[in-house]
Order: sequence, then C-alpha cells, then structure tokens
Amino acid sequence: MSVRLAAKVTSGTSGAPPVLGSGVAVAVAVGLAVAVAVGVAVAVAVGVAVAVAVAIGLAVAVAVGLAVAVAVAMGLAVAPP
Repeated sequence: MSVRLAAKVTSGTSGAPPVLGSGVAVAVAVGLAVAVAVGVAVAVAVGVAVAVAVAIGLAVAVAVGLAVAVAVAMGLAVAPP
C-alpha cells in the first residue's frame, strides 16, 4: 500500500479525524504477515516431505538393486559348470 493511499484511507480529506484508526491498519498488517508466514511454513513442510519421500525411494531402490545383485551372484556361484 502506498503512503498516499494509506494517508487517504486513514484520514479524511477535509482534515477530519481518521476514517480507519491505526489499530485497524496494524491488525491488517499483522494478519497479512501471519498469512504469509503460514504460507511459507506450509511450502517448506511440503518441500521437506517431498525430499524425504525421494530419499526413501532412492534407499529402497538401492536396497532392491543390492538384493538382486546378491541373488544373481549367489545363483552364478552355485550354478553347475
């Protein structure tokens, strides 16, 4: 919000008392800040969840790959000549 617009909203055009008090402006600013903070927190949480899911997927893939490699090696080791 620009300074001029804020001045027009919070004070009358004829020098009359403020239309909206500074308390309302502070409440709006705090509400907006909280909304932005919650949005950022949710985005970070989703990012962490995705990273954990990818890490678990990679760990499972490596474990399966190792199991297959061991199974193949054991099969080759006991295969008749």
